[in-house]
Amino acid sequence: PLSTTSGTTNKVSLADSYVVQINDDAGSGAGNLELSKDGGTTYSSTWTLVPLRTILPDDASPSIGVGTMAIDALQTSASTTYDQGLLLGGVSGGDGSVILTCKGCRNHSNADAIIQIDKMVNDDFQEEGDNDENDDENLQQLIDILSRVAVQTIAKHISSDATTTTTGNGNTNKLLAEMRTEDNDDADDKKWVSITLPSTTQTNNESTTERYLLSSILSQNGYSPLFASYLPPTDTSTTSPAAKQLEVIEMSDMVDSDGHPLGYIPRSLVHKFNILHRGIGIVVCRDTHITNNNTTKADPNTNNKRNENYKSYENDDHHDTHIETTTLPDIYVHRRTDTKRIFPGLYDMFVGGVSTTGEESPLTAAREVAEELGLTRALLHSSVQQQSSDVNDDDRAEEENALSDPLFKCIICTAYNRCVVTMFTYRYVSGGVEKVKWQEEEVAWGDFVSYDVIERAASLSIRRLKEGGDWPGAMGNEEDGSTSLGNNCTNDVKLSSHSTNEIQWQAWDFVPDGLLVWEAW
Repeated sequence: PLSTTSGTTNKVSLADSYVVQINDDAGSGAGNLELSKDGGTTYSSTWTLVPLRTILPDDASPSIGVGTMAIDALQTSASTTYDQGLLLGGVSGGDGSVILTCKGCRNHSNADAIIQIDKMVNDDFQEEGDNDENDDENLQQLIDILSRVAVQTIAKHISSDATTTTTGNGNTNKLLAEMRTEDNDDADDKKWVSITLPSTTQTNNESTTERYLLSSILSQNGYSPLFASYLPPTDTSTTSPAAKQLEVIEMSDMVDSDGHPLGYIPRSLVHKFNILHRGIGIVVCRDTHITNNNTTKADPNTNNKRNENYKSYENDDHHDTHIETTTLPDIYVHRRTDTKRIFPGLYDMFVGGVSTTGEESPLTAAREVAEELGLTRALLHSSVQQQSSDVNDDDRAEEENALSDPLFKCIICTAYNRCVVTMFTYRYVSGGVEKVKWQEEEVAWGDFVSYDVIERAASLSIRRLKEGGDWPGAMGNEEDGSTSLGNNCTNDVKLSSHSTNEIQWQAWDFVPDGLLVWEAW
């Protein structure tokens, strides 16, 4: 887990080949009142995009993986101090960085609220072999998309400004009752915002202005028309209005390194520009949870440790003398079908998924395990129906115990995916009514497997990726738990309910993203 350094106010994230560093102003408005027509407070936020390649030290290990590089750059940036958006830690102008200066003000009158985004690109730095035209187009699109996320940050400040205002003598007048009524033209659902955005081309410096309702921008589930130019064209042959068609666009949250949402983005753009977002991972356990033994209710920001009641291995060179079965429960492993577009035929020990905008992580976990494996007890518990009086107390307790509390968070970075993952376990009850039911087009095989086997199979899979130069994490031969566990794999370790002759677990290749989560686990 990463946290910003104590004493700094900046947040950090990732997008494309950049670390994004955000510094929010408290909203004093000093010197920025030119945006206001009636003395309203001006809020500001500075978004600095710094190329990953300029942040890491020159002596960085050549064996560093693409994911480790991104996380190291994120950690370095989290401890950087700022002055007007310019880095004081060694990154200078002309390095390929971009500075977005965002300002906004809510006018307490019938006039539109104003949000203005200005950009400065230090584009002198270029590497040999750069495709200038394609890189410029990609960068300009990224600037525009992040500008629209920054708009949401300012809009939240403007909305909170609608609830209170401070008079000259320091007294706070509460305006909530008079400003949030339907008859007041200054309520959020009637307040329009004029947004000035920088040009989307490098050669044209003309800005553009767009106008939206403030309440629409702040919609709990996101507002896709804010990104309409990047979405598929609406189908004019249907009777469904264009606005209704845009409503079904799935939105995800861009987050900082602690997993806190910065703003929503269409999910297709999250993946296209490899933007740091939030998701979940679930280990499905047979009959008992694997718990964090540090506290009764685990702090998601602490490292996970095995319960003291479980036996654990000594990570040494003589591991083969410690091959005793642990009391850790069997966990569910599945193999993806060969027809899957991404990672066909690979294995995974997790159920994973991306949280939609406005969706809490436990609900994401309950939804994903229901969709992927047909395990619905946690989803039933989270539904309104669960609160009905006709539900048996024993059934309610069983459903409440299906999904664990969050165990920890970790950041997973690859060349195609960057995610702050919140981890859970799901307790499957042997012999219970609930049965695993996966979709045949998604899963080719799945079963509960001994924890010992998963440790060794995952270790071997990581080793093969490292040997092939495809591992997104650290590429060296450093001694870690997952590596040492694989040094003496033998056929003596049995699958939970299968013989090793049935399934050759030593050859299992796992999804790289899942292996990164496994290392964190």
